[in-house]
Amino acid sequence: MNGSYRRFLRAAPALLVLGCAGDGASPDRVAVEVASLGLTDLSDAVYTVSVQGAGGVVWERQVASSRFGDGDGTLWLEAACDPEAGPNTVTLVLDALYDARGDVIDAARYRNPTPVSLAAPCGGTEAVAAFDVTVAGDANPGLFAAPVTFRDVVCSARLDCERRDTGATLELLNNPLKQGAKDQTAVLQVTCTGAAERTTRVYLDDPIIRCEGLDSDVVVDAASQGIVDLAAAPNHDPAGYLFAAAVNRDVQAEVGVAHWTVSLGLNDAAFATAGRCRLIGRATAMTRELALTDAGWELPSAAVYPVMVWDIDLTDASGRRCDVHELNGGNGMEIAYSGSVGGGAPNLFAWGPAPLCLRHRYAPATSEVVSALAR
Repeated sequence: MNGSYRRFLRAAPALLVLGCAGDGASPDRVAVEVASLGLTDLSDAVYTVSVQGAGGVVWERQVASSRFGDGDGTLWLEAACDPEAGPNTVTLVLDALYDARGDVIDAARYRNPTPVSLAAPCGGTEAVAAFDVTVAGDANPGLFAAPVTFRDVVCSARLDCERRDTGATLELLNNPLKQGAKDQTAVLQVTCTGAAERTTRVYLDDPIIRCEGLDSDVVVDAASQGIVDLAAAPNHDPAGYLFAAAVNRDVQAEVGVAHWTVSLGLNDAAFATAGRCRLIGRATAMTRELALTDAGWELPSAAVYPVMVWDIDLTDASGRRCDVHELNGGNGMEIAYSGSVGGGAPNLFAWGPAPLCLRHRYAPATSEVVSALAR
């Protein structure tokens, strides 16, 4: 089983690539390039590449990175295309990954972002379909729970609404509406580390609580530090859904782990009015600096990158709905992949028309938080 893809590739060389990619492609050819997938200890990646023209599929082959790249997921090849079709559609499907020992990696241990497609002309210097895809894989549990790795970082996310040891409601923040007694609290935490910790950047949107019974969202400014003034913009707390909130960022310097924590005090007196309420947000991390625009820290166009996203029921009119949530635990916190249409034809990802932007960037090495203007 482990060598099934490789046996197929060795047995069928005539089905493989017609040439190597360079500066553009030969007439009636399109160059296909795949960048490193960003996972460590890979010996091979096997793909199916197909090219579709006006009349359907023109070319389709299964190819290996170890034969037409560096074995780390990179790939360079030329494929036949339809010169009469205008832009052809090149589709990449990741079929299998192999570890450093040459064994196939269980598909449950990584999140497969494919199929992904690019449009490219047929023939000439512009006939290039360049795929920039980062794959998120499971990391070994150690410093924190449910970690995933992508590129040079390891991250996790969790939401705790109850104690993990007893299952009782988590009560951390002091409720001024109840004489300062500790009351029910939802704690969101994003944790990241990197091979080069000093260059790791963590990107996070403001946590949003969306309630069916409220006219506007509850928003907590994630750039705050300490107890949050919910009455001050850009925070927004309609109907007093929160009795308090706090934001903390810290770094465990000895192990290079950064935590970004948002604690939300849930006011049970507002539950009946608010109805069903969901916590919505997203975060990612990388060692490179993203471009800062008015809309936020923008992920590169024509690239696919892992983003941690969550959409979790917090409360409804009857009380608390959330409990213990971890990344990829099947209960509202997952890895998603984001890609957007690039700024210039012909290489456009068929994912989404607008770039993904995150509002805040935290640099653990300097403790600096930089936020975009727009919300």
